[in-house]
Amino acid sequence: FVQFAFNQKDLNIDSKLEIKNRGKNILFGGLYHGYFKQVNDTSRFGSSLKIRKEIFRIERSARGDSLVSHLSESRPGDLLMVRLLIENDRDLGFISIDDQRPAGTEPLKQLSEYEYNGGLWYYLVNVDTGTRFFIGNLPKGRFVLEYPVRVSHLGTFSGGRVNIQCSFAPEFGANHSPGKVNFESK
Repeated sequence: FVQFAFNQKDLNIDSKLEIKNRGKNILFGGLYHGYFKQVNDTSRFGSSLKIRKEIFRIERSARGDSLVSHLSESRPGDLLMVRLLIENDRDLGFISIDDQRPAGTEPLKQLSEYEYNGGLWYYLVNVDTGTRFFIGNLPKGRFVLEYPVRVSHLGTFSGGRVNIQCSFAPEFGANHSPGKVNFESK
């Protein structure tokens, strides 16, 4: 096993890496490029599979519940609705969605379970930092998945990033970050 690490200051845009086998044995290798970036600064990528994340405050009134996009008046205890919009141009199987929960919030549902929502059956798992969805069959079309969270802290936080990917065809994947969320006292 051989490993080399380079600092960013040692590399430029025209850097080239060349590996030669001077022996007679067959060798296998890999190249990994890792870096750190703020979650809200990541660029959106996508293929024919697309995902978008929206966050709304649930406003309750005598006329019923409504979704409000203005989050700054939220305070601890308020309910939010996280909405994931999925668009797919072909049938795909074994899809996983990893949705990082908006910071400063906690999920209402704690237990893992199968659910039917937005025309899809999926298995939902809550983990420390987010919610994961496992979809056995994602048909062609547009779908909406929603789940509620509760505001737990005041401040400005990351809205979390959502990733979707087909397990058997990883070239079909996408991500999205809604940016920052701001919870201030009224």
